[in-house]
Amino acid sequence: MLDTAPPQVLHRCHLAVDGKDSAALTEEIALVRHAFAAERAQAPWETHAAVVLPGALFLLVSMTTEDEAIDRFCRLGDTIARHAKAPLAFHWPIHTWIDRAELERVAREYFAMPVRWGLCARAEDWPLSSIHRDPRPWARP
Repeated sequence: MLDTAPPQVLHRCHLAVDGKDSAALTEEIALVRHAFAAERAQAPWETHAAVVLPGALFLLVSMTTEDEAIDRFCRLGDTIARHAKAPLAFHWPIHTWIDRAELERVAREYFAMPVRWGLCARAEDWPLSSIHRDPRPWARP
């Protein structure tokens, strides 16, 4: 996947629902998936890690430019917030880099989020994670 990807820039994004105890994203998972697919259909991006938690969405993707990433993440967040009726906040800045070691570290960190949040015992047990489609050994926390 990463080894065959065109030279693009990696972007790290974290969207959070306002309100610590909100479960808006997992309650509206069909909406989140639809918004993600619709935005990705506009211009494909490569997803390296994606994890949906009750109140947060973590994305690690490759796109062409930082400006494009900001625009696209804003549209994604706006779509989810508008239809889920849950105010979303970006955790800025959107981090941009091209270092493979950092990619691997952040992907493992994202995949471990459900365990850290106390939602499951093992990262593989969380159903709303791209860990299930990622065969690379470094993807496991």
